[in-house]
Amino acid sequence: MCLNGLDMLCSNGGIDSAITNGGFAEYIAVPQRNVLRIPDNIDWEIAASLPVTTLTPFHALKEASLQFNEFLVVFGASGNTGMMAIQFADRMGAKVLAVSKDEWVKDFGADYIINEYDKIVEEVKEITQGKMADVVLNSVGSETWDSSLESVGANGRLVTFGGLTGADIKINIQSLYLRQVKLIGSSRGTRRELRSYKYVKRT
Repeated sequence: MCLNGLDMLCSNGGIDSAITNGGFAEYIAVPQRNVLRIPDNIDWEIAASLPVTTLTPFHALKEASLQFNEFLVVFGASGNTGMMAIQFADRMGAKVLAVSKDEWVKDFGADYIINEYDKIVEEVKEITQGKMADVVLNSVGSETWDSSLESVGANGRLVTFGGLTGADIKINIQSLYLRQVKLIGSSRGTRRELRSYKYVKRT
C-alpha cells in the first residue's frame, strides 16, 4: 500500500500523537516527507486541522467518484468534516443536500437543507424528483445509517468514515444488490491529496 501511494494504509503507518506519544510537545521530530510548507494565507490553527477535517472528506469524495451535477447527501453537514465536504462538492459542481438543523451551512455551498430528521428520505426523493442521491456521505455512524442507505439511488454510492453514534449496523442485502449500491469505507487520505488543499475555499 505504501508503494502505491496509499500512505494511510501502510502497515507501519499511523497518526503522530494518536499511536505515539509527544503530541503536546513543543518540538517533535518527524520524517521530512511528512512535512508540508504552510502557505502565508493559512493560519497555524487551520493548518493543524487540515489532515483530518479537510483531507478525510476530500479523500472520501474521491473514493466515491463524485461527478459534476450529481446529487450528494451529506450527513453531519454542520460538523467540521461535513462543512469541508460541502465545499469540496460545491467546487466539483455537485448538487449538495445537507442534513442539518443549521441554515448557515448554505454559506459553505449547500444547495438544499434537510432539517427534519424523520423525513430525510422523503425530502431526498422530492428534491431529486424520485431519482435519489448519486452519492451519500455518512460521517455520523449507525444512528443515521438506515436513512443514508435508503437515500442512495440506483447504482449510487454510500461512503462512510465515521462512527460517532455507533459502529454496528444491520443491512438488508437485497437493498444493495437490487439497486446495485456500492458501499465504500474511506480512511483519512494521502499526502498527495493533502497537497491539493487549494480546492478549499479561502476567506
